[in-house]
Amino acid sequence: MNTPQRRVIAVPANTGSPVLISASIFCGYAEITECAPNGGTYEGGAFTGQGLNVQRADENYVNTYGLPPGVVWPIGDAIRKNHSEGVPATPDPNGTTRAATPWIKVISATSTATQVLVTEWRQQ
Repeated sequence: MNTPQRRVIAVPANTGSPVLISASIFCGYAEITECAPNGGTYEGGAFTGQGLNVQRADENYVNTYGLPPGVVWPIGDAIRKNHSEGVPATPDPNGTTRAATPWIKVISATSTATQVLVTEWRQQ
């Protein structure tokens, strides 16, 4: 069984600068979605989602897409995770560091900051 790795990333209000989200593991599939504080869920009505504005790395961050609260932004194929979708930052033999694979930039769709849950599955 391929247990995913999860991390929560703070996202500023729409008056701030977008946050770059990149791979943190050798990844075959990833999902990014807005989440309640500390990676919580929408259940119980204690959290009001703000929505996200998303810009894709493969479009050079030119176009902006709205992502409503609770909707998942998938990266790769959820069924076949055998393609490499992301590589973490890795040191090169010459002493420099190769940057991680960039996926998207995100910012809150409103004037209220929020968080995203990034879930990554290792390449199979």
